[in-house]
Amino acid sequence: MRDRAQKRTVRFMNAKNRTIGVDKAYLDLQLSEKEHARIAQEKADSREALCQAQLIRHLEETELMAREVKAKDYHDLKETLLEQMQLPKNNALGMD
Repeated sequence: MRDRAQKRTVRFMNAKNRTIGVDKAYLDLQLSEKEHARIAQEKADSREALCQAQLIRHLEETELMAREVKAKDYHDLKETLLEQMQLPKNNALGMD
């Protein structure tokens, strides 16, 4: 009896071999919850990436339109200046 109790004590103290108190169903539930959380995070990351791509596309389009407007304004100004350069100079009478 004493020998059996000593062997039991040795087995109990060896944490690598001890499996007392392991709840397989609860561990499976934890793994399942972790997997669901990972999938939900992946979906959220995917939606976030899509939103960021749409935002970047919108910003690029806005920037392109602004550049086009600025180029048109510059071209119009240049045309106006060239037209004004073709006009005769002011031949106002002096103050005599």
